[in-house]
Amino acid sequence: MGLSISLIFLDLLILPAIFMIWLTKRNYKSKIDWIFQFLFTATYILFIFNAGRWDWVSYYVRYILSAVFFILAFFSYKKAKTNPFFKRLNYKRYISLSIIIVLTGLYSINNFSIIKGLYFNKKPIELRFPLKNGTYYISHGGNSVQINHHYTYPLQKYALDIKKLNQFGVRAKGIIPKQLSRYEIFEEIIYSPCDGEVIKVAGDRPDMVPLEMDKKRPLGNYVAINYKGTIVYLAHMMKGSLLVKKGDRVKVGQPIGKVGNSGNTSEPHLHMHAEHESQGVPVTFNGKFLVRNTII
Repeated sequence: MGLSISLIFLDLLILPAIFMIWLTKRNYKSKIDWIFQFLFTATYILFIFNAGRWDWVSYYVRYILSAVFFILAFFSYKKAKTNPFFKRLNYKRYISLSIIIVLTGLYSINNFSIIKGLYFNKKPIELRFPLKNGTYYISHGGNSVQINHHYTYPLQKYALDIKKLNQFGVRAKGIIPKQLSRYEIFEEIIYSPCDGEVIKVAGDRPDMVPLEMDKKRPLGNYVAINYKGTIVYLAHMMKGSLLVKKGDRVKVGQPIGKVGNSGNTSEPHLHMHAEHESQGVPVTFNGKFLVRNTII
């Protein structure tokens, strides 16, 4: 997990800074040379804009970074615009240009997959968003692996992981604090997203210290609601917080428990997914399909 955290900061802050400095400072021999450098930097910025976990460094930084990129791109073009459109390069420049073209192609493929992941081709169920009174962030969600790590699991293909942001656009006080109370979403009240019958619950599993995970009981404390034949799961709930039991009938908007950190989870968040006949089902809220970096 420590390596994953380091990679997040590398991907979102260090690499884009290096690429933008390279775009600005490079000595271009031709306009085509600049175009390929610009396209490489642009496809990378677009990729992290949509796929990056911005709740770690501040959701607002994604917009600041994009603005900085366009400003630097403008000044770098002014530097290159007097060059000829094409000029023969030495072999080192050709190797460098080839690498840039390959990387641009790879990031373009990923960006296409992200765009594809914004849509779905199965009939969704319409639910009410299960949290209130805050700014909530989708850290995993969508129909592609680039923006949703649940995508490879058929039952949870369209699952959501939901966190809460503070006024600075981050999910916690600190990078990965051990105190659960330092996470914005911890102890948030969860409201039933639908009418239905509670068919399964677990409420006595411990809340884990961040980075510790209960892989034997991945959902931790959870409530499963039968909604017109589709089972809606709300998981990683706080120990002892459940307000419903198996067999209860619940109404949409009814409090059912609180967000915790139980089960196979690295930090507090609300996991939510829907299943029907052993297949994951897309979920919409007010007709909207939520994907990574969506704010509610």
